[in-house]
Amino acid sequence: MLRPSFSPAFFRKAVKLTLIIIAVIAVTGFLLLPAILRPILERKASEALHRTVVIRSVFINPFTLAVALRGVTVSQRDSSEVMLSFDEFYVNLEARSIVRRGLIVSSVRLVKPYVNAVRNKDLSYNFSDLLAPAPSKPPEKPVAETKQEPFRFSINNIEVKEGSADFYDAPNDTRHTVRDLHLSVPFISSLPYYLSSYVEPSFGATVNGTVIELKGRTLPFNESLETTIDIDWKGLDIPRYLAYSPVPLRIRPLSGTLDVQATLSFRQFTDRAPTVSVKGTLRLNNVRLAATGSKRFLELSSLTVSFLPSDLMAKVVHLADVTLRAPKLYVERDRGGELVIMKALLEQLGVSQGTKKEPAPAEAGPPAVIDLDAFSIQDGMLQFTDWEPVPAAAEGEEAVQEPARVLIDAIGLKASTLSTRKESKGRLELSMRVNRNGSVRTAGTLGLIPLDLDTAVQVSGIELSPLQAYVAQHAYVLVNDGRVSADGTARVRAGEDGSLSVTYRGDAAVSRLDLRDSRNNEDLLTWKLLRFDGIEAGSNPFSLRIKTIALSGFLASIVVEEDGTLNLQRIAKRGSSADEKAGEEKKQETAPSAAAEKAPSQQGTPPDIAIRQVLFTKGNVNFTDRHVKPVYSASLADVDGKVTGLSSKEDITADVLLRASFDQYAPFVLSGKINPLRKDLYVDVRADFKDLELSTLTPYSGTYIGNAIEKGKLSFGLEYHIAKKKLDAKNDIFIDQLTLGDKVDSPKATSLPVGLAIALLKDRNGEIKLDIPVAGETDNPEFRVWKVVLQVLGNLLVKAATSPFALLGSLIGGGEDLGYVEFDYGASGLSGENAKKIDSLVKALYERPSLKLEIAGYVDTAKDSEALRARSMKNLIAAQKIKD
Repeated sequence: MLRPSFSPAFFRKAVKLTLIIIAVIAVTGFLLLPAILRPILERKASEALHRTVVIRSVFINPFTLAVALRGVTVSQRDSSEVMLSFDEFYVNLEARSIVRRGLIVSSVRLVKPYVNAVRNKDLSYNFSDLLAPAPSKPPEKPVAETKQEPFRFSINNIEVKEGSADFYDAPNDTRHTVRDLHLSVPFISSLPYYLSSYVEPSFGATVNGTVIELKGRTLPFNESLETTIDIDWKGLDIPRYLAYSPVPLRIRPLSGTLDVQATLSFRQFTDRAPTVSVKGTLRLNNVRLAATGSKRFLELSSLTVSFLPSDLMAKVVHLADVTLRAPKLYVERDRGGELVIMKALLEQLGVSQGTKKEPAPAEAGPPAVIDLDAFSIQDGMLQFTDWEPVPAAAEGEEAVQEPARVLIDAIGLKASTLSTRKESKGRLELSMRVNRNGSVRTAGTLGLIPLDLDTAVQVSGIELSPLQAYVAQHAYVLVNDGRVSADGTARVRAGEDGSLSVTYRGDAAVSRLDLRDSRNNEDLLTWKLLRFDGIEAGSNPFSLRIKTIALSGFLASIVVEEDGTLNLQRIAKRGSSADEKAGEEKKQETAPSAAAEKAPSQQGTPPDIAIRQVLFTKGNVNFTDRHVKPVYSASLADVDGKVTGLSSKEDITADVLLRASFDQYAPFVLSGKINPLRKDLYVDVRADFKDLELSTLTPYSGTYIGNAIEKGKLSFGLEYHIAKKKLDAKNDIFIDQLTLGDKVDSPKATSLPVGLAIALLKDRNGEIKLDIPVAGETDNPEFRVWKVVLQVLGNLLVKAATSPFALLGSLIGGGEDLGYVEFDYGASGLSGENAKKIDSLVKALYERPSLKLEIAGYVDTAKDSEALRARSMKNLIAAQKIKD
């Protein structure tokens, strides 16, 4: 085997080359690079800071990878006075950074740093221009997202020595000084890296003559070199120091102190990631916060947070207890519909209104874990004021409408064993008082990831009157009273796709409802109790099952106004023409997308709705018509009934039975089968109404007929069948002993002969019987059932005026026109169809004794003479034949 041999000449050349390389590196690192970099760094730093930057020297050790800037001075802008300086900034890099694929620094040292800060009269600072946001750049083309690992680093032995600062507060003419500042931090790291020694953690300074010292300790014989530092601060005045924030605070503290008693622990290992743990207690006292645009935002007596040992580097926080005492939160929404506090937060973050901020890409690695053993709120309060539904007052006017206000106080919350760990669940108990009289209580389990809330709910006496501003925004309705109650269990769950599903099982009720017409303060709708028993409701997909809906003691008022419109039609408020136009344009813009979104749901499974029974008891419906003079009033009293078996399924119909009395004496009954919940409305009902005294309808007869009604009674039977959007209806109307009274002077009275029509329609017993069939398509917007019925009645009057005998003939059957009878020319007797007409006329006159008939004869002399001569000749021929 041949072995390589190195001659003495080769060794001499190798040593010589090595020495040359070392010399080149040394000359380049120690001499050339510092000389080149110093003016470049001065120029670039001066341009970036808009201030004069002077660097006395730059030191580079190419062999130990140490870099230092020495004698650095930054002057004030447009002044030679020093703003920032330090004697030395030293960084020692580790060559193992390449092997460990991360930045490793064995030591960082800042010697004699000095800061000279000035707060100007306008509350700006001598460095405010450095904090201004950079000009926005045009959006770059989107690039494909790549999953990035978190930055790997380990910065060790961080030291600040002999630091000082001067701060002059010009508005208050106050000077603050910091002297002898020193700081030692063992390490800040995101990767496993181990040194044989670390500096002991410490912090010290003399602030305005007061010495502050924080010292730590290191366990030198511990393999992890555990280093701890104790923090004990009491009574730190938060507003005093935050007042000097160089960034304008949109949420500013008005009062509050901070107490901290904690221990920070640093651990560094060779085989796993370092740890920074904290344990102790943080306490805020007597905190008051205000937000821009709001006098007050948050007040709390105290906030106490107790930490158990928590690993901050691993993003694991363990809280033993979080307690809020007497928190008061004031939330306000302006007329633009924006939350004042949200606007302040967005302004603080520099996000303009209406801009969509793309979510930050999720960091690699496991998510943060927060374990909370106990959380409580004692005697909390939330006040919500909403100005959005209140229109702004016109110039020179005062706004009379109050904003919507909701006050929730006496808030008590207790939670235990909460965690952001997946599938972890804890206990939750909540109680509160709503608007002084109502109350809400819940108790159950709560999971945070994914969201899973399963709780019992008890709601009692929640008032509806605070919703008045929202109702008044859209309708002329005054909510005088109303209470909501509920008792059941609710569950809220988040699916894997982020969608929420909500279910509720239990009962609910709305009691003492009192709605009034705000224009004239008249009754609109009231009831004693609306009860929902056995509710099983769910969303995603939607389903609703109710055992019983019971409405009792209700009163509804229907009013025909003087212009002929119903009060229910005029309740809804209409916006300005500009608003309506904008709304119509928006509707047209969104119509295609809305239709596209709606199409799949229509093709899918219809909603599952089933209501076992609906009960009505002790109801009244008042009717007032101011369109006629005198004003007509009536009532449908003692409304009782039930609907059984309501369902959204196509093949199921519900039985309906409703009883009432008109003005306490005329009975009304509605019965049959309906299904209003399925896709196509199904109705098969019969309504019977008996013995309505027609004299009470004199205001209508006087206005439209021109006569009062002396007497008469009305009954009717209506049969309505709707299936597959087709209507087939029968209207059997029976009027007994209708008699018109005195004439009434009315400009709206018809000129048609109503009296004659009544006489024609009324039989010998004084009865009028009408059968009016109606048929049509319910989806035809021009089709109206009662419009057709009234049109038929109007046609009867017209026919009575123009063709009374034709009408009379149709009433008795056969349809003959009884207005005339034809004799044969030259004959005095009747035969055939004309004889039948006389019989029909006799029958009609017998059945209608009030009719008086005047008969006028008509003779055609030419044709009658010719017929008489022909008949005379015929008779003569017949006589001659007899003689023969």
